[in-house]
Amino acid sequence: MGETYYLIDFENVGLKGLEGAQKLTKSDWVHLFSTCNAAKITTATLANFNATNLLVHEVPAKSQSVDMHLVSYLGYLLGSRDSAPQIVIVSNDTDYNDIVSFWNTEKGAAILRRDKLAAEEPKPVPAKTANGRKTASKKVAAQAEAKPDAPDQGSTKAKKTAKPTITEPQADQKPDTAEKGGAKAKKAAKPKAVEPQDKTALNNAVLKTLSNAKYDNETVSFAASLVTKNFTEKGGKQIIYRTIISRFGQEQGLAIYRHIQKLL
Repeated sequence: MGETYYLIDFENVGLKGLEGAQKLTKSDWVHLFSTCNAAKITTATLANFNATNLLVHEVPAKSQSVDMHLVSYLGYLLGSRDSAPQIVIVSNDTDYNDIVSFWNTEKGAAILRRDKLAAEEPKPVPAKTANGRKTASKKVAAQAEAKPDAPDQGSTKAKKTAKPTITEPQADQKPDTAEKGGAKAKKAAKPKAVEPQDKTALNNAVLKTLSNAKYDNETVSFAASLVTKNFTEKGGKQIIYRTIISRFGQEQGLAIYRHIQKLL
């Protein structure tokens, strides 16, 4: 596994930006940039970094001081290595996006920005059709339960009115309708089975498309694996889109997604 460098603008994100530190490993390097004015870090928080490499850089408390030192170190990382490592800038400051975009274009560097160490898992949006069917099935079930009460009324007129709706075929049919409605709602949420050769073809198509677009091997492999894993899932396109944006940033992520969107 390649090394990943996390450059933290601690004055900007505070303790919230350190969430997910316990998931890091020895192949991860965390550089925390801060001033004497920043929030204090407890030993309990520092203990979350025991499995990784943590370096703290205290810089002068001046205007934009943390930003300038962080960007300076970013340039050092890119210039001191033959191949650019994976770099994550941890900050809420969107001004870093221009720096990320510049180096992605200039050197094809795998740099992204997010507001905390841990990347948030995208949550698929529930399909409206599934909700609609579920509501419909509940109505059918309610109607099926309400119908048998009609014959218990004393008048002959009530019995005659209820008779067409409680004949043998319809009495059997109503519960089935409710069950089928529930089955359809469940079936809508279940991804359809995909033949292995279809997945292989899609994987190869993504690899070829992004390679032709001159993306680096790491980006191409990541995108192909992500698409193959999620394209049949419920809300799969949304999962793929959000994961790519989270990893590569808004501008580069959108460009990558547009390349593969036509394949989905």
